[in-house]
Amino acid sequence: MSDNEKEEARNLQMEFEWVLHDEIHPCLQQLRSILTECCSRFPMALFGNDQQCKVDRFVFSSPHDQVKCVVVLTGDSITNAC
Repeated sequence: MSDNEKEEARNLQMEFEWVLHDEIHPCLQQLRSILTECCSRFPMALFGNDQQCKVDRFVFSSPHDQVKCVVVLTGDSITNAC
């Protein structure tokens, strides 16, 4: 191997170790938090996720409250609307 090839191989190894130690773990942690948030939206327990489903309540109204609607979402399902 020439000196340039050895230098290139050493640089690639250093870059690989940098990615492995400094980039992979934060990226995987971010992915895990995104997946956990997605799982909390399902109306059933998934992968040991025993927490209650996220409940969102939305109120829609027209100007001057002529028409008003309240919608309750549990996970990704509409559970109540009036």
